[in-house]
Amino acid sequence: MRTRRVVLVVVGLAVGMTCLAARSSAADQGATDKTAPAERLVHEALLADLDGKQDERARLLAAALAADPEYAPARWQSGYVRLDDAWVAVDEAPRHFDASPQLSRYRKMRDGMVDTADNQRALARWCHKNNLPDESRIHWVKVLQYEPQNAEAMDALGLKWHDGRLMTPEQISEERKAAGKRLQAMRHWAPLARKWRTAIERGNAKASTDAVQSLQDLSDPAALPALESVFANDAEGKKADRLNLLLVEAADRIQHPEATNLLLRRAVLSDSDKVRLAACEALKKRPLHDFVPQLIAAMPDRVKTRYHLTMLADGSVFHHHEVEVDGQRVKSTFVSDSLHPFHVERGARIAPRAAATELGRAAAIERSAASHNAAAERLRGRLIGVLERTTGFSEPDDPELWRKQYAEYYGWADYVDEHPERKTYSHNISLPPIIVAPSRLLGCSCFPAGTDVLTMTGPTPIETIKPGDRVLAQDLRTGELTYTTVQNPTMRPPVDLVEIHFAGSSITSTYGHPYWVVGKGWRVAGHLDPGDRLRGLNEDAVVKRVEEVPSREVYNLLVGELATYFVGPQQLLVHDDSRLRSVPVALPGLAIRDTRQ
Repeated sequence: MRTRRVVLVVVGLAVGMTCLAARSSAADQGATDKTAPAERLVHEALLADLDGKQDERARLLAAALAADPEYAPARWQSGYVRLDDAWVAVDEAPRHFDASPQLSRYRKMRDGMVDTADNQRALARWCHKNNLPDESRIHWVKVLQYEPQNAEAMDALGLKWHDGRLMTPEQISEERKAAGKRLQAMRHWAPLARKWRTAIERGNAKASTDAVQSLQDLSDPAALPALESVFANDAEGKKADRLNLLLVEAADRIQHPEATNLLLRRAVLSDSDKVRLAACEALKKRPLHDFVPQLIAAMPDRVKTRYHLTMLADGSVFHHHEVEVDGQRVKSTFVSDSLHPFHVERGARIAPRAAATELGRAAAIERSAASHNAAAERLRGRLIGVLERTTGFSEPDDPELWRKQYAEYYGWADYVDEHPERKTYSHNISLPPIIVAPSRLLGCSCFPAGTDVLTMTGPTPIETIKPGDRVLAQDLRTGELTYTTVQNPTMRPPVDLVEIHFAGSSITSTYGHPYWVVGKGWRVAGHLDPGDRLRGLNEDAVVKRVEEVPSREVYNLLVGELATYFVGPQQLLVHDDSRLRSVPVALPGLAIRDTRQ
């Protein structure tokens, strides 16, 4: 009887779980049924936007929201943000934040605070206690600027050492996921790449044609590392040229950083003139900010050395060796151990042997410098060749001059230091020549005072924004709208400005400030053309003309990973003060590969 009861219970449990699973499956299917048309409608709305059909875009987005009011991309593209588990229109968001007593109290404390490590630490603790995690992080970062080894700040930020870098657990997790995806892609694409190469090299005409067609149809940037590892190695002569040219053609058709980096490697490292030229021609189609900074940063320095030995009567031998690198001087002083203060005569006899030892050390450093210079000149020649072919700049044999020309092209030249500080270091151990990379190239771009930025409290003049304030930003890959905390505002002395005119309005910025141009990506103000459509929060703004205006003090913001914010009465999407990078999207939320061909 007891056994029968157990069986009945088990059967009943199984039936219940089956019903629950069925209901869950039905619910999931219902969600999928709602999401599928909404997803399609949003995609069509973005394509309509790409074609300049603003009314059609609005109609399709409204239909998407009617099909599924909770579909996030439809909300983002319609100007909504997610706040406290509810969708709120951007125009209504300030009321939501004004109702927060913690945020009001935070702003009062921050605005009245003297900027010291202790005060930053106290405010960070207060933010943590009052459930303001984003604001807390900003002030812990400020603590680290004062005290780089502060354990409490590092612990609060979750920073851990990973591969020689301080990273958050989220960053470590993302890096591991990315590495896993790269490995998975390599396992998937490498066999196909080997199959295509074999068909091209040894197959009949049809097999070879089919393989080439497969390469021409390739659109996944994840395939490129495997393709390069198979096609760029272990071939000679005309076979190598053909394989590498096919590789370059495949990368040329893919608008993605992975493709740009492959083209850079082929342009610099290939032993074939044909391949290098083809890669350069492909690079010329891409914005300079996609590849010029990497080329300049890779420019190796020249090393100059000089030394002399001094022998003293007590047997001491001083070896003074000075190594000078472009932009930096390293002075190394070596002292022999052959010191005999109580036996001067013996020391004098040992001195020649000590001098020979130091001469050997000096010769080793000289050989190291000569070897470096020989390799550096070969690489420098390749890099300069690529820069000349792809940029149209003149031919200076100096990384700083290339850097200046690049900055002038984007209108950032006012911020380039023509005389970088030369530093001297002393060491008491034997070191190889130190190679110093050129400084990172930043996009120095700004707006004059009075330019409104969309913040959590509404449009706010840019010059009044402080670290910890929240500005509206957009994730270019997904289209998500979110309020992100300002890490650091910047101010620069007066520079020449440009005014961009639209129908009935205008906005003023530096020549080099990047705006998002529909279908083109980031373009600096000075490179805009009449007819360009600048991305706005709710509608695009069509450029009528761009003209120079008198200089004024200018301001910018650094807002973190998303690197975007919205400015002006047109609520235009612009880049922050971090380095300008291209993203393979035609519009925020619409990948280039998903657009009509």
